[in-house]
Amino acid sequence: MINLCVRYQKQVSTELTLQIEYQLEHSEDEQSILNQGQLAVQYKITSHLTARASIEYSQETGDDEDKSLYTMAQLSYRMF
Repeated sequence: MINLCVRYQKQVSTELTLQIEYQLEHSEDEQSILNQGQLAVQYKITSHLTARASIEYSQETGDDEDKSLYTMAQLSYRMF
């Protein structure tokens, strides 16, 4: 199995953070290649309230054919 993962994160401002991740995986046993990517944005609304949104896409080819797309939104409140 061969796995390559690249991750980049940048704090655009004191409130905004951007994260990009890409993964390429090859499995000799299953004769498959997986391409997967994720983009996430986090925004600090106040010192206690944070919003985060992300989207992830993956595609597997070979013996196992899969495609998926996920989106997620989150609102967090830090109490302490």
